Amino acid sequence: MKAISVFVLCTLAVAGKGSAPIEAIDLLRSLSAECLQELGASEAVFDEMMKNLPATSMDIKCLRACIMKQVSVLTPEGKLHKDNALKLVEMHVNGDAEKMKIARAVGDACEGIAVPDDHCEAAELYKMCMVDEAKKHGINEIL
Repeated sequence: MKAISVFVLCTLAVAGKGSAPIEAIDLLRSLSAECLQELGASEAVFDEMMKNLPATSMDIKCLRACIMKQVSVLTPEGKLHKDNALKLVEMHVNGDAEKMKIARAVGDACEGIAVPDDHCEAAELYKMCMVDEAKKHGINEIL
């Protein structure tokens, strides 16, 4: 099931004002398997990506980009597809208005940021934007 996105995972903490549930992490790990194989990278790259720190390697950035593309949150042009992300968030939070308000605010703030043509770098910038915007809403731990 790919009906979950990095954006959804980033906003799971929004939904609960805490960290994402183990089930979400397990799903993200399963989605990453194909990407890790494409990159020729190990599970350690996934583990590093999950630390929610600025990426320390291109493998981490490219893993994030690959997963975001798998779930149609990163377009073929390397841009954030906010509408797709918000649809997935809405399904996950069962339409909760307050949670959607926060998700929209994060999406609105990050959708239009300037990103480079390199999709790996773009995915990293979107992720960091989401982290920064979530913090503005009192959410300090997101994926």
